[in-house]
Amino acid sequence: MVFESGKTTKTTYKTAYGEFDMSFFAKNVQIFQRKTGMEIILEYTLSINKQPTTETMMRIHCTEKE
Repeated sequence: MVFESGKTTKTTYKTAYGEFDMSFFAKNVQIFQRKTGMEIILEYTLSINKQPTTETMMRIHCTEKE
């Protein structure tokens, strides 16, 4: 999945029960370099079959494996 601020990514989600058209509109994508690693902040809207279903904010902390 590609998240780019202000852009929509579309895909098809395939399940045993059928397929769903999914799209992600990335409202905000931020990447910060920290002393202890990186921090990524994603804010996006998930739509299924062209109907908005979820507003999400995800914060990811990345550190080097020792």
